[in-house]
Amino acid sequence: KTQCQSKARQKDNKAKQQTLTSMKRVSRLWPLCVLVTVAVCALAIAPTLQSVVDAEPPAKVMASTPTESHDAADESSSQSLRSPPLQLDTHAHAPDYHDLLSTPSSAISSSDDGSHRPELSTTTASGASAQSGTAGGAAEVLSIDSKDPAASAKMSAGFGKTLGGRVQTRIPPRPVLLIPGQASSQLFSWSSKTCDMFRLFQGGSTVTGFSPGDRVWLDTAKLVAVRSCWLDCIRLDPRNQTDGGCRVRPGMGISAIGQLDPGIITGPLSTVWDRVVKAISAPFDYDPTTLFAAPFDFRLPPCKLEERDHYFSQLKLDIETIVSRHPAQRGIFVVAHSLGNVVFRYFLQWLKRDVGENHHQEWIDKHIHTYMAAGAAWLGAPEAVRAVLSGENFGMPVSLDEIRTLATTFGSAPWSFTLHEERALPWSFSPMFRIRHSPADLLNSPTPFDPHNLTEMFDFLNAVDPHSSDVLHQLQRFYLEDPVGPIDGGWDRPPVHRVICAYGVNLKTEIGYTLEWNSPRWHVADKFHEHHEFITDALGNIVKENAPGTKSGDGTIPYSSLSWCRQWLGPEEGIRVTRLPQRHFDEQSVEPREGENVITFLEADVVEPGRGTKHTAVWEIDAAHHREVIYSPPFLRELREELYHDVRTHEFRDGRARKPTEALSPFAQKRTRVPTSDDDCWWDYGRVQCAWPTYCQYNYKFGDFHLDQSCRLKPPSDAVGVPSDARCTCGSECVEGFCRYRTNCEHALQPFGPENGWWGPCEVDESEHLSFTDKL
Repeated sequence: KTQCQSKARQKDNKAKQQTLTSMKRVSRLWPLCVLVTVAVCALAIAPTLQSVVDAEPPAKVMASTPTESHDAADESSSQSLRSPPLQLDTHAHAPDYHDLLSTPSSAISSSDDGSHRPELSTTTASGASAQSGTAGGAAEVLSIDSKDPAASAKMSAGFGKTLGGRVQTRIPPRPVLLIPGQASSQLFSWSSKTCDMFRLFQGGSTVTGFSPGDRVWLDTAKLVAVRSCWLDCIRLDPRNQTDGGCRVRPGMGISAIGQLDPGIITGPLSTVWDRVVKAISAPFDYDPTTLFAAPFDFRLPPCKLEERDHYFSQLKLDIETIVSRHPAQRGIFVVAHSLGNVVFRYFLQWLKRDVGENHHQEWIDKHIHTYMAAGAAWLGAPEAVRAVLSGENFGMPVSLDEIRTLATTFGSAPWSFTLHEERALPWSFSPMFRIRHSPADLLNSPTPFDPHNLTEMFDFLNAVDPHSSDVLHQLQRFYLEDPVGPIDGGWDRPPVHRVICAYGVNLKTEIGYTLEWNSPRWHVADKFHEHHEFITDALGNIVKENAPGTKSGDGTIPYSSLSWCRQWLGPEEGIRVTRLPQRHFDEQSVEPREGENVITFLEADVVEPGRGTKHTAVWEIDAAHHREVIYSPPFLRELREELYHDVRTHEFRDGRARKPTEALSPFAQKRTRVPTSDDDCWWDYGRVQCAWPTYCQYNYKFGDFHLDQSCRLKPPSDAVGVPSDARCTCGSECVEGFCRYRTNCEHALQPFGPENGWWGPCEVDESEHLSFTDKL
């Protein structure tokens, strides 16, 4: 016993000695660890510190008195004229949209008392002055005569940049309204609800339910932990559309449509409009005053949106407010996706009752300039009917039985049901729905139904399915009997100046079903798809072959429904068709290669007597899925191009109308799509260099994990010693004497400035600025 105790003590002493030795070693190493940490942090923040050190001091605010203001302006002008050529920052980006500086319209439309409108003129980069009505570009500079002290002081306080006694600014972008689609708005609880406690782990916390301010759609944690309680909280009364277990209301603002369930893991998986906001906000300097959203409760039918939430009244007020703050833009740019297009259509119909038939068109012309419809189900989608009958959980941890029961309580479901329209292309498959009351009833043929008799179909389903009566009640009460906008056929063209219809094509899309009742829901016994010119069943067997070259839908909505907007283009002889590759290209590589995905542009201008010219465009984007089309790279690229083009052709009214011969194309040019941001640059492994070497270069920065991240736009070149008579040939991309892109400027690389990276000089080709009528 004594020997055992002695050995135990020796073992303990040895262990203590080893621990003490290890602690001494660590104590010797920790200063080295601190030094390494400090060094890494220093490397990480070095570029930021350098940019702060190199940054120019803030512009001096002009003096309060008019005399001092003029003196400061003249001094600034003389110093700028005497200054040597600009030295470019090596970190400056190559051609981008960052030159489009936002300007409060109130600062350029009137003085403080609103009684005087300053004289306006455009000033080119070389100092030449022209009338403000001339066709300028995105960088068109509006200068305000500083003879007006109030306007001069107001502008100088806002921007602090002068040239020759004139305060300069740029035309701000047109305000943008985003309308989300189905299940794309966050919903929050405005009441308390206690759920059955669920212990997440032994000895841990519990989930107790919902409190005011808690997110209901979407909260993945509570959906997993207390699923039955979550289902009871989000449901509605199927008959009168009142709240179920919780009082749930939609969120507000851009944050309510960016990510449905923000988080490190759940955020990227629930991204909806976040990428769209990031893609357009930074290049065009958008902020909450010019970029706003209209989230809505996607569970409600349209009449209940106005009755309960005053949604359309508030939307009208928001649009009027944003337009009144930016009168120079003459209306907003509306971008809607999926169900949001049906909401916008109902809003336009509701306006007739709110402002009256006589003032309806006048209100639209004043407040809405462009309407872009992305993935619009103009004639509905069969998948919407299937989701109500058999359920669609979209990968959520909810059974199809539970989600089907929940879907029948949402009065918004019939909003996307398939419609019958004799003027549209025929549905590629008929009958669309084949119903059996029992899986055992295989000897009798299923009962066929098509979009024109959906009411009879739900009445037929009601014989065995109690939930079908709820859907039939919603269809009749909230849609067929709605005095504002009954769903009675296809849409006429929205009465908006410019309409753009964008959607994906040539994906495998559901077009028909064979359904069998198996309580508590209808089971899909067979499913039919359209894919190019073929109709296939669930096993892939071809059941029908359409004409060669027939297109299919976007994975959710059939092509017949998506392409209804092509009816608005008018006669075929007036349609301009352009096929462009989805990749970036220049004038030498604009032709699509064999087998690659393309975008087909169809554009037309229709003159309406007494209402001017209406411009319509259709974008058919190959392989763009319905739920991903708004943040697909081709769509975002073309959206930026349209916004940029809209700024370039913006008409600033100073009491004189722009001449017809100075009108530009109503839509963006289709000649080039070169990289305009670092995200457009990527590594070409075949050539072992960055793709687009004219615009992109390898530029590693700390934190890059792969080669694509290290490919960035080239900085503008230093043009010291370049002959002053060198000119670029960039056509309509010549803005204020400088080119937007570097193409054909190898011998005239004079920088516009380190903050925007344009090249030049160049001369405007007047033929590019003629209207379509003058060109013809």
